[in-house]
Amino acid sequence: MAQQQALNVSRTRVNRTNWAPIIQTALFVFVALIIVAPLSMVLLGGFNDAGPFEAFRFGFSHWSEAWRDGDVGAALQNTFTITALRGVLGFAIAIPLAWLVARTNVPGARYLEFGFWIAFFMPPLASVQGWIFLLGYPRGLLHQLILHTFPDFDTSWMDIYSYWGIVLVHLMAQNVSALFVLLVISFRKMDSSLEEAARISGATKWRTLRQIVLPLSRPMIAMLVVLTVIRGMQSYEIETVLGKPVNINVFSTLIVNMISDEPPRLAQASALSTFLMLILVPLILFQRIYVGRHQYATVGSKMRTAAVDLKGWRWAAFALVLVFVLLQTLIPLLGTLAASLMKRSGFFFIDHPWTLKWWGAVLSNTSFLSSLKTTTMLGLWAGLGSAVASFAVAYVMVRTKFRARAALDFVTWLPWAVPGALLSFGVLSFVLSNPISRDLHGTIFILVLVMIMFRFPLGVHLLKSGLMQINRELEEASLICGANRVKTQFRIIAPLLTPMMIAVALMTFVAAVTEVSGVILLASTNTQTLSLLSLGYLTGRDASTEAAAVVTCVMVMLSIGVALISRAFGIRLGEASAGAEARAH
Repeated sequence: MAQQQALNVSRTRVNRTNWAPIIQTALFVFVALIIVAPLSMVLLGGFNDAGPFEAFRFGFSHWSEAWRDGDVGAALQNTFTITALRGVLGFAIAIPLAWLVARTNVPGARYLEFGFWIAFFMPPLASVQGWIFLLGYPRGLLHQLILHTFPDFDTSWMDIYSYWGIVLVHLMAQNVSALFVLLVISFRKMDSSLEEAARISGATKWRTLRQIVLPLSRPMIAMLVVLTVIRGMQSYEIETVLGKPVNINVFSTLIVNMISDEPPRLAQASALSTFLMLILVPLILFQRIYVGRHQYATVGSKMRTAAVDLKGWRWAAFALVLVFVLLQTLIPLLGTLAASLMKRSGFFFIDHPWTLKWWGAVLSNTSFLSSLKTTTMLGLWAGLGSAVASFAVAYVMVRTKFRARAALDFVTWLPWAVPGALLSFGVLSFVLSNPISRDLHGTIFILVLVMIMFRFPLGVHLLKSGLMQINRELEEASLICGANRVKTQFRIIAPLLTPMMIAVALMTFVAAVTEVSGVILLASTNTQTLSLLSLGYLTGRDASTEAAAVVTCVMVMLSIGVALISRAFGIRLGEASAGAEARAH
């Protein structure tokens, strides 16, 4: 009898083994390995003064060589000023627009919001080519129309190939739309009773926005400020196409140029990227500490939503939002499509300027077909993997007592602490240095892994902000009713976070379609993406603006097609999550 009791006690202890810390530790180790290892390769390269066949020797010679480059100072100045301008102007535009759509009775709010989703899915190269078609001096459509009517009028000041042209395209290419999409999600989840109380107390609509809505959105806004700064300092495609012809360099283009030199200046590029990390890492730490001290639960079991009545201003607000939607969608769409249908882009007044020959040439090209297949597979697998992995990491950071939560939080920000091209080089160095992983070079698997890693900062912290807004009382009520933690996640947390998880998956798909600098060193001939093919047509030796426009049109159709299907699916899931929340009441 005693032996049987002892056996039962032993079985009980085995059954009660707490696997959560083991799983959390394994997740942390895996995330740290795939992120820290490539960054370590970058850091070691910048401080290694040894020759090709010598042991590691610490030193600063590569730093001094890099800073002797005459382009570094101008590139740094351009990087900081462009980043600051696109950030300040982006928030100044996106916050009021997001509030109008999410918290007021502006007509057609759902359609306007979807217009910004379409703008967000637009590849940056589409915005670049659309605005070149309109404002590229002297062959841009607007320049041609003005000069055709007023031959003596100087239109050179409207040239898109300029400093302010780069800033404009940044705002139109995913900057404002990305901020808008994420802010709308945050604004819409707020309890309107707080705004109603402010208005009853005599506050105006704008004062309520400033003192109620924005403070409640501090976790999301703090995250977006950091992301805007980091992504602004890493931007590559826009500056490459618009800045190179007029000798405007930024940090990322300078580093890619160093890597592309003959012979490659990899050590100097690593040293400059280390300097960039020293700037960005404190910013990441500040964001993590700030958000940790300002956490607000804005979604609860008694949440009410109501729209602010704009009265006679509602149609003026509608027109304002619609203008920004059209600027970010119609110009890239129509401009890129028109360029793909011209014999020579920008030659509007020749005989028979329109043709389909570029479409036939590109669509029959084996390189295009291979790139299309690679891009589609990469987007689907990376999108699914990013949503699942980001949710797992975000849940560990917000809803568990895992001791290394702060370290995990910091590690997930690191992929955006260095330019994508150099992080890509770090991944390449790590893969080639290990005989076991060497065969992964140039495969779709390594591209999927890299795309998931690149989306960690946005995906994890978007879902983390969403979890912060969900009151714990919903989970506690489920547990009191007898549901276990796994069932609670599937029945309560997952439905409420479904719109955000869909957003993460879609953003990853968009990144797979549009990413250039992050995959340029990892893609092989067999795994070239559409974005790399389009950029090659734009800036390669045999440049063809028309062929690039054809590839970019396909990228736009692919992104918008997935957006239409997934957005419709996401709306139904959003309605279902609202029903689940109502049942939780």
